[in-house]
Amino acid sequence: MSMNNKTMKSPWNGRNLIGIDLGGTKTAVALVREGEILRHLHFATRVSEGAEAIIDDIVHAVHALRNDNAEISSIGIAVAGQVERLSGHVLFAPNLRFHELPLKQRIEEKSGLPCFVCNDVRAATLGEWCCGAARECANFLCLFLGTGIGAGMVNEGELLEGGANGAGEVGHMLFQWRGRRCSCGGNGCWEAYAGGWGLSEILSEKTKSEPTRASSLLHHAAGMPLRPEHLSLALADGDSLAREIYEDFLEALGAGSVSLLHILNPEKLLLGGGLIEGFPQLVKGIETYIHLHSLAIASKGLQVLRCHLGGAAPLLGAALVASHAKTGH
Repeated sequence: MSMNNKTMKSPWNGRNLIGIDLGGTKTAVALVREGEILRHLHFATRVSEGAEAIIDDIVHAVHALRNDNAEISSIGIAVAGQVERLSGHVLFAPNLRFHELPLKQRIEEKSGLPCFVCNDVRAATLGEWCCGAARECANFLCLFLGTGIGAGMVNEGELLEGGANGAGEVGHMLFQWRGRRCSCGGNGCWEAYAGGWGLSEILSEKTKSEPTRASSLLHHAAGMPLRPEHLSLALADGDSLAREIYEDFLEALGAGSVSLLHILNPEKLLLGGGLIEGFPQLVKGIETYIHLHSLAIASKGLQVLRCHLGGAAPLLGAALVASHAKTGH
């Protein structure tokens, strides 16, 4: 998808749209007009009951919003998974247990509305582009730091999608040769060091290898598996082991970010996701690391910013995709 300065001023064409953020835990459905969320619904995603239960819940929510406005134009769905561009098939979405699911077709059959399906990170990038921190910016990189790491990349006003619609899987770029085992089955991926799941594993390993220094972390975990939020609490306690783990984590995030800046040379680097919510100091820390370790041309004029829209970004991005669904743009 491309948006030049003219279309960026009004990409919505006056349509009433549905934007959906379909996640493994919860689903959000919003009625959107001209970039404004007029009404939204949230509900738990019934993953354990299968794809048809999830589809039924989505269609029910669409009809509930449609009662308020019968002139809905189309539906856009942002999914945490791999999506085939034209067919709208979800090839693989592990948190939803989707595999080769014709989601576009099923939603259109049950709702009677045109539907377009896209990756959630790409949708959130579009949301920030049209309504958030990247408005009217032709070259920027969005990094979403959560359980894993995903990216949305815009170059010269074009959203990079890749030949198989799989661009942006930066969490699986090789970070350390023969390094830590990744959830994808490979070794040394960036998110094994700088994603939420990788950080959780590192916390567990460190507390086992240095139990006498891990009292604060273990106290906050209270017998539960260690997670990034426990690191945040231990940092607030002034815990020295927590500080060491955090510094390594920040360095891993900074190093991977520098590599991406050297490849893409964006004007803006936008940072969002659960890890940024939990560690807001990461934005300044990554910015400092970039200016210390990147080539001068990569950081010249670069703005490092926190994403502005939070959970509204994928809803607005999905709605924006829906606004182009009929024309195929």
